[in-house]
Amino acid sequence: MPVYNNTADAAGLTDPKAPMYIVAGGAGNIEGMSDVGDRQSYNAFAYADDFSYARVSLLDRNQLQVQFIRSTTGEVLDQSTLYKSHSAPFVVQ
Repeated sequence: MPVYNNTADAAGLTDPKAPMYIVAGGAGNIEGMSDVGDRQSYNAFAYADDFSYARVSLLDRNQLQVQFIRSTTGEVLDQSTLYKSHSAPFVVQ
């Protein structure tokens, strides 16, 4: 969820003005899994039951998809798609 100043952007994942922060990866070490900590009101997903990773894909010029995947099975545990419309190109040629 896009967040600014500890507040979720009301636009959600469609043209938000705030940045979307992603913290991904299976927190763990030789002693075992680590706690994910306190869940904030703007957290969309928290998982600490197995090792995992994130896959980021550009679906088209306006959409970025993030999938959170269980390492042991390849199962998609969660996903979200950020949509940003653009009136000007990123690269000027």
